[in-house]
Amino acid sequence: MKQVNGYEVKEFTYSSRTERDNHVALMNKEGWNESGQVKRLKEGVSLFYATENDREWYARFHRLSNLILPQVNKDELV
Repeated sequence: MKQVNGYEVKEFTYSSRTERDNHVALMNKEGWNESGQVKRLKEGVSLFYATENDREWYARFHRLSNLILPQVNKDELV
């Protein structure tokens, strides 16, 4: 077995747009790609009854990962 690629994903919530924007800039400098989503519903809130107070500042980042995984013996796979 050989892993040909992988992704790392990180998600964050923020208390303000400024905090979010500053963090997005920092993450971009570190090689992370941002999804573009700016707000999301808070956990457990129904989309049908949500108000503006039920949304939170949010960012999701991903990047290619060069993880070193343990070697797997192909003969042991079922």
